[in-house]
Amino acid sequence: ELSQAARRALADKLYEKRKTGALEVERVVRAALAETSFVVDANAETANGDASGARISRARRAIFGLVSLLADEFVSHESANRRKGGLLGLAAIVVGLERGLGEAKRDGDDGDDGDDGFSRRETFEENHTKTRLERDALRLTVPPVLAAFRDPDARVRYYACEAMYNIVKTARGGVLSLTEKESEKEGSDAEKNADARGGDDSAADAASFSFLRRLFDASCDLSADADADVQNAAHLLDGLVKDVVSETFEEANDSSRSNDGFGGKFDVGAALVSAIASRAETSGEKNTSVKSRHATYASSRDPYARQFLIGWIVALDATPQVDALALLPEFFDGLLRMLSDPNREIRAQADGCLRTFLTEIKAAFDGDDDDADAAGSFRRRRVEVARLSATLERHTKSADEFTRVTAVTWLREFIALAGREGGRGESDEKKANAKHRNGAPVKFASSTGSVARVAEMTRAVLPCLSHAEAKVRDVAA
Repeated sequence: ELSQAARRALADKLYEKRKTGALEVERVVRAALAETSFVVDANAETANGDASGARISRARRAIFGLVSLLADEFVSHESANRRKGGLLGLAAIVVGLERGLGEAKRDGDDGDDGDDGFSRRETFEENHTKTRLERDALRLTVPPVLAAFRDPDARVRYYACEAMYNIVKTARGGVLSLTEKESEKEGSDAEKNADARGGDDSAADAASFSFLRRLFDASCDLSADADADVQNAAHLLDGLVKDVVSETFEEANDSSRSNDGFGGKFDVGAALVSAIASRAETSGEKNTSVKSRHATYASSRDPYARQFLIGWIVALDATPQVDALALLPEFFDGLLRMLSDPNREIRAQADGCLRTFLTEIKAAFDGDDDDADAAGSFRRRRVEVARLSATLERHTKSADEFTRVTAVTWLREFIALAGREGGRGESDEKKANAKHRNGAPVKFASSTGSVARVAEMTRAVLPCLSHAEAKVRDVAA
């Protein structure tokens, strides 16, 4: 139970007193966990059942009750100071939970010896119970903090960034991979049914309701906030989230590479690409159901917001575990649209990003077949030239000269790549197929889809030969 003195401190106009109240919140959480035994003792049966289970239930009620108190009586209050204190308190709950569970784990590792003379190690059931408690607490704690990102008071928005920074710094990838499912269904039949459905639709649904997706949208808004302090706080939070996402992909690197382009960490990657595609106003063919749910976020015309998006695209491309070329069609249209942005810096950044991708595509196709094995052919297959060229063909008719020149440049390169792919010859294809006969055969032209679209790409470039603007004519020639 949170004392009245702590409640008054959380509502105080002075930051130091609110901080003192938040420290008391952390102490209450750690005390509740200290009184909880996560050890499953078969001999500790009472008339009401397992004693350790009853203590865990009391700890859950205490922690969740504290979250409800802070969310209802502080974060939702009309007083800005109470809202600020409530945000500090919610972050303190997560910090106290992490530290308390860490202390409980150390106590379990260094406690009494087992029957075999070795220190007792944490069982699967104990670890599952702690993880479940942590995830359920995060599901209750994070939404009110995210809601405060849209608070009319700039200082409240600033403290919302601070609170989320401390939450992400403490929980790391644990908070980014969460979705808004009901906690009671965690690990239940609902989760199993979601896994059984599989496919792009179920992945898109999970991505659309992930906390990472909501955090991305909120951070994108705050990157264009009118208050400079809020902008700076959002920038610091964004840098931390990028670091945690990179850690998440690195942790997934030990698993086998899947076809989703994310090295097996599909939930986090799908949420990111869905958010970037929606914000960049892409007209991609996939995930339309996701984007319709987020129609309110579909426009990010502010230069700071677009800079935020380009920064995330560059970060994904720089992550070794992410096949950025495979994901490019999802936000390619949005990048091309930024070439006509009124802000010169945004145009330059978008152009630099597109140039990098084109260089990577050419490098992926230019490998020596005698030296390149299945990995090189995999890269060629992952470049979806058909989807990219369809987008480029539309932009050859853009009203913006820079966009038209860029689109024609890309199409010329694709036509050249298609010619090289088709010119490898039947003998080269047989040689490569024989070399990889134990795995998937390497198909050159048919695997990329570029040859099938050469006619369409050529038809899009030909009218530019007689264009009124000299730059367009020169590039098309």
